[in-house]
Amino acid sequence: MSDLAEGQYHVELLSERHERLAFSCGNESLDRYLHQQAGQDRRRYAAVPFVLVEDSNPEVLGYYTLSAFGVDLGELPQTVARKLPRYRSCRQPCWGVWPWR
Repeated sequence: MSDLAEGQYHVELLSERHERLAFSCGNESLDRYLHQQAGQDRRRYAAVPFVLVEDSNPEVLGYYTLSAFGVDLGELPQTVARKLPRYRSCRQPCWGVWPWR
């Protein structure tokens, strides 16, 4: 049985108690988002960032963000847009990273 199945890890709404600055997934823009922008997005209701933590340890092991913002399909390259449904915009409900060590 994996540690995850035993309940050792928890997904929580990002809060001030979480240690974000030590987090690194190897992608600079994703790291920067968690370090500098995720808390602001939560406070402004622009996104809902969730973090993966181990038991009561505040160190962030991974994260994902839910957002109701969309992408204007007219702004995408035609090779990409033609593969998508014919809507004016495409919702972007989720993006994130779980960088296991």
